[in-house]
Amino acid sequence: MTLTIIVCHMRDRRSLLSRCLFYLENQTCDKAEVLVMHANKPKGDKLNFAYNHVTTSHVMVVDDDDWISPVLVESVIDHEEDFVGYDALQMVDGRYSEVLHQETASHICPTRTELAQSVEFGNEYLADIKWTKKVAPLVETETYVDRRLYFYDKWNKPGGAWSPTRQVGPWPYNPLNFQWG
Repeated sequence: MTLTIIVCHMRDRRSLLSRCLFYLENQTCDKAEVLVMHANKPKGDKLNFAYNHVTTSHVMVVDDDDWISPVLVESVIDHEEDFVGYDALQMVDGRYSEVLHQETASHICPTRTELAQSVEFGNEYLADIKWTKKVAPLVETETYVDRRLYFYDKWNKPGGAWSPTRQVGPWPYNPLNFQWG
């Protein structure tokens, strides 16, 4: 496979983005393109724009407040199936919550690009679940890598749906190693 990883950056989360890019920059395998979408637009609009400009065989998304294992690319790059699933460790408000087995189409796992492009990503809360439900029936081949490769850092915002801004301090990365959109 060839892989593009789209990082969807939300305003006011610069330190979280630096942590995310630190992990992307320190992959044990450098065979993936990384596209950072940082325009001041809703998440779905950014993802739809990015999906339509991807030229690799597979695409996945990492939200700027999450991060991936340093061996993610190495663990998935040799697979050619429509979807490559793995485990995502979920933390809620900074504490361990559960391990999510990503065994069906998910935007946070490598998905064949034409399948990802065929379903519009919405701007509403839980748009990722709606996208997954539409893409899943399109997947004809899939595999599962039995490793924890994604770290989902969920923080609940009292009275709201979106994850609140929080600071993790600056993490070192070289912005020249990424494509910016």
